[in-house]
Amino acid sequence: MPGSEPQHPDVVTNGSEEDLYDILDPPRITIEEPWEPPLPMHKERPCPSCGYDMRGSKTDVCPECGTYYKDAQEKAIDNVQHWIDIYSFRWILYGLIPMLIWAVPAWVTIKFGNPLAHTLAVLSGFAGCFICASWAAVKANEEVDFFSGLFFSFTIFIGVLMTSTAIMGFVLMLAQ
Repeated sequence: MPGSEPQHPDVVTNGSEEDLYDILDPPRITIEEPWEPPLPMHKERPCPSCGYDMRGSKTDVCPECGTYYKDAQEKAIDNVQHWIDIYSFRWILYGLIPMLIWAVPAWVTIKFGNPLAHTLAVLSGFAGCFICASWAAVKANEEVDFFSGLFFSFTIFIGVLMTSTAIMGFVLMLAQ
């Protein structure tokens, strides 16, 4: 028709101007998480403000002083000592691992001069480091079994080994 505006072929209209701009409908689904009351605490939990024992309380508010007590705060209180126990020993252990892996095979190679002895020393060093690291993971958290600790220590160990290998390669490249 002459005088009418050209329409886009994808726009279906019923004659109203609003239909020209409605290409996609707005989403009609809203996702809301249902509110659940916090679980009662079974361990001794002093209120951070007044020291009231919140054990057995089913609310997040201290009945004594009215301080809001979040679950994250409850978990943080438990985790502080846990983190200190884990990482004070673990960082020492992971710092010694690369030194042992390089020192023991180098000593074996110098002492015996045999590449097979060097390979066996490296493999036994790996095995010893994995066992020590998994023992540290199990010791730090009683809920972790030995094989989960072994897997955890393996992933951390591979990261440390790759980083230290890159550093040693860079140092050797600079030495040439």
